[in-house]
Amino acid sequence: MRQRILIHRHVPDVTRSGSPTEYLILVGMFWACVEPLGGTETTSTAAKQRVALSRYRVTIRQGVEVFPNDRLSYDGRVMNISSVVKVGQRSEFYEILCTEGVQ
Repeated sequence: MRQRILIHRHVPDVTRSGSPTEYLILVGMFWACVEPLGGTETTSTAAKQRVALSRYRVTIRQGVEVFPNDRLSYDGRVMNISSVVKVGQRSEFYEILCTEGVQ
C-alpha cells in the first residue's frame, strides 16, 4: 500500500432559504493500493457526447466505514465509488471498485 487517497462523504444540509443542498466532508486520508482495471466509453446524456470511464480497484485497511455513495480522490483524480467489499481472512481490508469520469 503505497498510494495516498482521500475519501469524501456527501452530507445533506438545508440553506437559509430552506432549499435542500449537500456538501462534501473529508472522511480521511489513507494508504491504499490503487490498480487500474481498464476503461469503457459511454454516451453522456447531459453532454450528449461520448465520454471515457476509467475503472479502478482500491484496497485499504479497514478502519473507517466506506459507503458506495462516498467519493475517492487519488493523484488529482476524483472517483465515484460503485462497491465496497470486505476481503481477507478476517475481513481486515476493503476492496473498493471506483469509476473515474462523468456519470
